[in-house]
Amino acid sequence: MHRPVVAENYGDFISVSKENVILKNKDKIESTPLKELSHVIIKGSYVSFSSAVILRCLKKSIPIILLDNLGKPYSVISGLKRTNDIKERQINFSNSYRSVGFVIKLIKEKIRRQHQVLHYHIHSLRLDGNNEIKEIEGYDFRHFIQSLDVYTKRKVPVREISRDVFLLEARSSRAYWKAFSKERTKLPLCF
Repeated sequence: MHRPVVAENYGDFISVSKENVILKNKDKIESTPLKELSHVIIKGSYVSFSSAVILRCLKKSIPIILLDNLGKPYSVISGLKRTNDIKERQINFSNSYRSVGFVIKLIKEKIRRQHQVLHYHIHSLRLDGNNEIKEIEGYDFRHFIQSLDVYTKRKVPVREISRDVFLLEARSSRAYWKAFSKERTKLPLCF
């Protein structure tokens, strides 16, 4: 069971001995094994701790949370290992076949939302008397989505097709903004 070590009383001192964190105060001495430690909380400016505690906690990825005298957190001491783990997982994901589906899904949703925004923009400004606008001049979002579907069927990591996919996304964005500016010029002047 993981549990924190909390130092909050005047004169508390946190040190480390072998594989244990030791909390000493005027009344007692508590020892907690590092493997059972979830985090260390140091409250107030009247608590002391050794640099060995920081180093050992960093090696074990145990955060040290510093609180002011009122108990509000103002800093956390934690290792960089966690950031490296996230980067490593991102790199591994980008090399997997699952990443293509994720990236394509994200881009397709962006294209659909752009179409919805353009559709809403035209409809809300009543540039066309119809309730439904079937086609927006110069913008065929279905073409871009169908082109992306071709990449979804491939069994390759996203890094191998990223240039093509992101080029398609860029073309879609350019068409969107071109259509948006065309529809914008049809607006009546309002002062």
